[in-house]
Amino acid sequence: MENPLPSILPKPTGLRKSSSTRSLASLADVQALILAQDEEEQAHRRRKSLSKPPRHGSMPMYAKILLQLWQRELQCNNVDLMSDFFYDLQGTEEQGVQLVSHMQALGFNITEAQFLAMHRCSIYSVLLRAL
Repeated sequence: MENPLPSILPKPTGLRKSSSTRSLASLADVQALILAQDEEEQAHRRRKSLSKPPRHGSMPMYAKILLQLWQRELQCNNVDLMSDFFYDLQGTEEQGVQLVSHMQALGFNITEAQFLAMHRCSIYSVLLRAL
C-alpha cells in the first residue's frame, strides 16, 4: 500500500547543482542585491536633495544687487562679496551713508549706524545683517 500522505522531501530531478555552482549563484544574488541597494540609496539621496529648496535661494539675487550698487557708488569694478568697504575699497563715510540710503530704498533692513559699526563691512556681512 502506498503512503497516502504526500512526501515532504522534494522529488529528485534529473540534474543536481554542485556546491561550486550553488556558491556562484549565491554570489551573483549577493552582488545583485548590493547593486539594487546602491541604486536605491542613490535614488533616495536624489529625491532628498530635490525636495529641499536652497537655504538662501534668493541670496544670489540680493548679492548681485548689492554688488552692482557698491560698484556704482564706489565707481570701481573690483568689488567682490568679501571686499571690505573701507579697508579694501577705500570707501568714505559719506559714500557709506549714501550707500545705506540706496540700500534702504531697495528694501534692505540696515541703518547707517549698523553699517558704520560693522567690524568687517563687506557685502556678505551686510547681507547677513540686512536680510
